[in-house]
Amino acid sequence: MNKTIVIGLIESWLHFTACTEEQVTSTIIGVGVGIGAIANDRDRHERHQELDRYIFI
Repeated sequence: MNKTIVIGLIESWLHFTACTEEQVTSTIIGVGVGIGAIANDRDRHERHQELDRYIFI
């Protein structure tokens, strides 16, 4: 294995283990909020399309 790859893996592992639980939790919450916002936008878009159908009929 290449030395730089091994060093990179060790550094990333050290960085990961150095992260506090709070940081990990906030990241997970942030991702969850982002997914929720995307889902809401999609629902809103579908509702608007339905309303448009009713308006034009």
